[in-house]
Amino acid sequence: MNKGCSVLGQRVEPIIQVRHLTKYYGKSLGIEDINLEIHKGEIFGFLGPNGAGKSTTIRLMLNLLRPSLGSVKIFNKNVQKHYDETVYTRCSILEIFKKPGLVKETLGKSGYLP
Repeated sequence: MNKGCSVLGQRVEPIIQVRHLTKYYGKSLGIEDINLEIHKGEIFGFLGPNGAGKSTTIRLMLNLLRPSLGSVKIFNKNVQKHYDETVYTRCSILEIFKKPGLVKETLGKSGYLP
């Protein structure tokens, strides 16, 4: 398991960290054991067929659904335990998902998020 990345010898914590994220809807499995890290400057997309769990994963990351297992951290704060402290960041992420053209507009020529 990756514990952050190293840039010029300095350890860099991920901006978004998902660990063992699992969601059951009753007895039906929605997603199982999702693990990912997104670092500053990275762009991450979800690709897959209908029913693959893309929307479920995003809803769990935004704390719109409760996971059956696992955790999500944004800026090293658990989104369930630090709900009030992460609400602005989660709303900003949600705004990007609602407006697909916003990513291209925000990136501009640099190719990086500010």
